[in-house]
Amino acid sequence: TGYGGLLACLGGYVYKKDVLLTEHGIYTREREEEIIRAKWVVPSFKKQWIAFFYMLSDMIYQRAFRVTCLFTNAMRTQIQMGCAPGKCRVIENGIDYDRLSGIPLKEEDGGRYLLIISYRKLFLHNLLSEGTLFSDRTQLYLCNKLL
Repeated sequence: TGYGGLLACLGGYVYKKDVLLTEHGIYTREREEEIIRAKWVVPSFKKQWIAFFYMLSDMIYQRAFRVTCLFTNAMRTQIQMGCAPGKCRVIENGIDYDRLSGIPLKEEDGGRYLLIISYRKLFLHNLLSEGTLFSDRTQLYLCNKLL
């Protein structure tokens, strides 16, 4: 959601690729709380700025074929904010490595996903500086000047 969601929607449209959204918190609600508390934001502008973030969330919720979150209440909030319930999935924090480590790698199919985006700037910076992300079959298209 937010600016990363905007880039994901643009990339999905331009490259005709599916968009997957993983949301670790409800980004729009977090920005709303920050804007409301911010003393430096002119009060008459707060409502417009908050509405802008809700618009960005709506855009990515509509474009993404799947929207994941970490817990059920977050999924309920995503649905309340306009995400189609059929797109939503809860993937709880943490994995059972022993149970999942034996799964064979997926066969190459030409790649289905274009963008993997996080709003955590430091995380993206570290990934981008390495040159590759996850494997030689996964590509990340981002303009790091926008981050």
